[in-house]
Amino acid sequence: MSGCGKTVLASAVIQQLQLEGSGSLVAYHYFDVNGGDKRNLSQMLRSLLYQLSSQHPEARLLLQALYDDCDMGAKEPTARQLSEQFKKILDQVAEVTVIVDALDESGSPDEIVSWLKSLYETDRNSLHLLVTSRKQGILDTAIDEWHKRDQLHAVQKKETNKDVANYIHGRLFGSDEFERWNSQEGLREHVKKAILRRAHGM
Repeated sequence: MSGCGKTVLASAVIQQLQLEGSGSLVAYHYFDVNGGDKRNLSQMLRSLLYQLSSQHPEARLLLQALYDDCDMGAKEPTARQLSEQFKKILDQVAEVTVIVDALDESGSPDEIVSWLKSLYETDRNSLHLLVTSRKQGILDTAIDEWHKRDQLHAVQKKETNKDVANYIHGRLFGSDEFERWNSQEGLREHVKKAILRRAHGM
């Protein structure tokens, strides 16, 4: 569902992982409908590889090897080359956590879903993956056909509405910013109900 907080969820997970310092390498990619040419598999892999290379010497060496193979950067690496280097990093590192946000806003969701499936088919236990997305277009079918059903978690509008209600109540009744409304009986409750009527889980 658009606007239900997928990016906030992804960002919260990233922040928590970084604070915990669990030893897992953490890399993430945010897709954006206004992202231009940064919305495909190659750009996502470039982003993930760069982040991993900054956190682990083996990942850095593998990325350097790819750079050398591409005539010291004179040639653009293919998506296949980038994918192979990513898989080699998974083989070299004990634990990697990857967060991909808003897959539905990518320019090639079918290609990325196919890549994700290929990762799971190789059964790499070092990889932990979180992907957020709306069910639309090709992703509707891809999500329904995902072979590990226990890995799918839908964000329900009813649950999101509850979160919105708690947040609005806290801002209106639990902070000082609306104290000027104290003399107007029932105004805060009226405002709260008006916002929630229009929220629809957003």
